Order: sequence, then C-alpha cells, then structure tokens
Amino acid sequence: MNGASKSMRGVTMTELLVVLLIIALLATIAVPVYLNRIEDARIRTAQLECRELAEAEDACAAIHSFYVALQVLDDVPTVVNQSSDADDISSSNYSGVAPYVIKPTLPLGPQVGAQLPINNTTNVDIVQMRQQWQGPFVTFNRYYKGSLGNRLKTSSLDSTAAEVKFDLPLDPWGQPYRVFSPNGITGSASLTALLGPVDLTSALGTLQPVFDLILPTASTGPRGQANPYDRWAVVSYGPNQTADLPSGPNNDDIAYQFGLVPPESGFTPGP
Repeated sequence: MNGASKSMRGVTMTELLVVLLIIALLATIAVPVYLNRIEDARIRTAQLECRELAEAEDACAAIHSFYVALQVLDDVPTVVNQSSDADDISSSNYSGVAPYVIKPTLPLGPQVGAQLPINNTTNVDIVQMRQQWQGPFVTFNRYYKGSLGNRLKTSSLDSTAAEVKFDLPLDPWGQPYRVFSPNGITGSASLTALLGPVDLTSALGTLQPVFDLILPTASTGPRGQANPYDRWAVVSYGPNQTADLPSGPNNDDIAYQFGLVPPESGFTPGP
C-alpha cells in the first residue's frame, strides 16, 4: 500500500509554479523571436516583390515602349466576346479616369502635364500596345476598392468597373507599392497611406488609379525630400508604413531601382 501511495503522489503547488515560470520565461524569449521572424519574412517578400514589379515595368517598356501603372502589369490580352474580363487592358474599366503611360526613353519634362491615358485612341503606339498586349508581365494578389462584409474584395466578379481600377498590388503591410520617377513620386495621391488591413473601402478611395508625373520642386526633387532616388524605383514604405528618407535614422523603406535616368530630365546624379 505504501508503494502504491508513493507512486500516485500529486504535483505540489511549488512544482506547478516552477513549471509555469519556466513556460512564461520560454514564452518571453520565443514570442519576440517568432514575431521578428515574421517581420523578416515580410521584408524579404517586399524586397522580392519590388524587384518583380520593377523587372515587369522594364519588360513592358522593352516590348511596348511604355511604363504603365502597376495595376496594369498583370492585365491579359483582349479576349473576344468576354467583356466582363476585368483584367483586360482594353477593358471598359479603364474608361473615364484611366491610368497614364510614360515613355522612359523620352525626357520627363515635356511629359509632365501632357501624358496620355492608356485608353487613348489616337496615339499609334498606345493603340498598338493595347491591340498587341504581351502581358501579363507579373502576377500579384489583387485587392479592389470595395469590401464584402469584413473582407476585401479579391475578385472582379464582386466589383464594379470603378472599383476594378483600384486593383493595386499591396505590400505585406497592406500598403500599395509606389513608383518613383527621377522627378519624384508618381501619382497625384501616391503619398496617401491606407488605414489598415480590413477597413480599406474609404482609404482606397483616396488613391488615384493614375500614373502621372509631378513637376519637380524644391521639396520633391531632383534629389529633394520626396525624391530620394536617382532612377525609377518601386518602393514599399516598409513596416512603419510611412515614407522615409534613405539617410534618415528611422528609414525602413524598401526600394528597387531600375531603368535609366531619361535624357534631359534635369536630374544630376549625386556622388
């Protein structure tokens, strides 16, 4: 009986507390490491996606002579009798406020304020690009302007034509990737940040589905506060989701520079 009672001895309160303290100690060590690994994975993903989007822009320009808005890069060729195809470069979804195109081989100056939209019907090069589109040049998760319940719309079938124009590629922190030209950031509202991973309906409404050039000013460039890149660049604002200067102490932006400085752009590369 004594042997049986000894084998069935319970756990004392002291032993239980020791075990709980060990578990808590391990948790305080493991959780930050785990979170850091997740953040590292997001950073690597953003680095890869910045490069993929930049290479897709260069591929598009090599074939069609134009840089296009990022949301156009994964469009497919025109499909006959399939007007509901929201991922079609000739789709009516690009009517109205259409993204602009940029010729990287021409000086930026004359293109500022004189860009042509991608749905232009008189420019021979643009018409030929739409008719002979060789995309998609890249694929990415597509997020649309609207929402269904508590989730984003991720299908064109759930979206209106106006919402489809906002099918922007988002970085791992839920922010749209930006494009910087040698003059500065492109897009009339490209500095606007999204509000969060779920409540994007109103936030995406503040972004314009355009790819326009801004006039360089003292604060935007060349090499100004909003223009830290000497070439075209695809940029993620990183974990803090705000634009930072490369020389800033808290810079966590992720950028991949591509292409060349257009001739007569007015940009003088620094050392």
